[in-house]
Amino acid sequence: MIWSDDVGFDGAVVQAKYKVTDGVTPFFVAGGFPVFNTDLNFSSTQAAKFSSEDKYLLGTQLGTNWAINKDFSVKVAAAYYYFDNIEGKVSDPITSDSLPGDTDDSRPAFAQNGNTYIALRDYQDPTDPTHAATSQYFGLASPFHEVALTGQADYSGFDPFHIWLTGEFVKNLAFDRNAS
Repeated sequence: MIWSDDVGFDGAVVQAKYKVTDGVTPFFVAGGFPVFNTDLNFSSTQAAKFSSEDKYLLGTQLGTNWAINKDFSVKVAAAYYYFDNIEGKVSDPITSDSLPGDTDDSRPAFAQNGNTYIALRDYQDPTDPTHAATSQYFGLASPFHEVALTGQADYSGFDPFHIWLTGEFVKNLAFDRNAS
């Protein structure tokens, strides 16, 4: 549900597994991956520069494989995914549409369906308070700190074909429905 089977990440990973007994092999995986690196020279259109807003994914997973017999096996795992600095941040007040906001680079590089977004630019025109910014950016409204529980049953009695049953439960611990 979280990741496609063919997703590959650039970053660093450590993994370990140890066969406890015939058919039972616990495993551990941990990694860190850059999601987006911002320009160290942001904003390049003006003399004042803003701090970098790099985004990272840190994750860990603990689980076990259990080969019940030669044709049937089960895998269960628990994972924690911490997306660092992924949510959007509202800027300091901006008085001109042409000026960049100090949080413009907290917006995602591309947007997809299924997420809630917030407006990032706090545009305030002292001469016309009803005038809205013509150039607005949007960022993710919530941080993401996910716990995932995954299970998979595999029947290989029809080798080379397998029958898999997979289930996953995911909860974003950082989500706050009342946050504004």
